[in-house]
Amino acid sequence: MKKLSRIFAVCFLLVGCISKVTITPDKLPEAKLEQPYYAKIEIKGGSGPVSAGGLSYSITPIDSGIELDVCDPEDKTFFTYNCFIVKGIPKILHNITLTIKGDMVGTMYMGSSEFDKTYVIKVKDAD
Repeated sequence: MKKLSRIFAVCFLLVGCISKVTITPDKLPEAKLEQPYYAKIEIKGGSGPVSAGGLSYSITPIDSGIELDVCDPEDKTFFTYNCFIVKGIPKILHNITLTIKGDMVGTMYMGSSEFDKTYVIKVKDAD
């Protein structure tokens, strides 16, 4: 019985050690109309790497000139979708909204962690 109690205690501690999902940066930098834009987004923590099947994103307005891509398209590891690049040339003088949603691959001790982050990129007129 003591051995069983210890096993449950260790499992409880392992589950409690899993960190929450952290998405950085908190805000994306402002963009300038018709000038190249570049920003990096990293997703860390949670139960494991970002699940490709559970990942979705949207950029509005669609004709903004901004796109989202993985940091390293050649990366074939489990962590391919933990890093993104927001890039392009803003074509409109209007705020651009980027929403990223998804989940992390679950572990033996914990189900998948979910995340949902919305960024607003303010587009200013080029000086």
